[in-house]
Amino acid sequence: DKNLRALYNDLSKDQVARLGWLPKAGESDEDIQTRPYVLSASLYGRNADSEKQAHEIYVEYADKLAELSADIRPYVLINEVENYGSSELTDKLIGLYQATSDPSFKMDLEAAIVKSKDEGELKKIVSWFKNAEIVKPQDLRGWFSGVLSNPAGEQLAWDWIRDEWAWLE
Repeated sequence: DKNLRALYNDLSKDQVARLGWLPKAGESDEDIQTRPYVLSASLYGRNADSEKQAHEIYVEYADKLAELSADIRPYVLINEVENYGSSELTDKLIGLYQATSDPSFKMDLEAAIVKSKDEGELKKIVSWFKNAEIVKPQDLRGWFSGVLSNPAGEQLAWDWIRDEWAWLE
């Protein structure tokens, strides 16, 4: 895992430096389309400059996250949860998730929320699985797979599905 992350960082750092996090006037369609992939690779590679820039963008847009460019929004939110996560942040993001009717914004929020590294937060997230006021039944698959793919939440997800199998049927 460590070597793969280092490779991703090596492959993406020059492109992140060239492209930046935010679109520039007059940039090519290729750059616009490439940016999300490069940013994702950079964050996977744990590039400190990218993590810092994403956090700065989060802080700038903290009160207007829905206005963030959809091209970079999932990466900004995921970075914030993974590197600056807290109970307050989870509560804020789930509040936004419940309040928005924008499906793209909902997907970005879900993708970020399930990346928590805190077991207590992950237990709270798993407890929402049966609460249709928070996680709609049609969205459960995405929430479950997100927690399952999170190393810190994998066992919680397996325990939940085993314990709730009858409810799912």
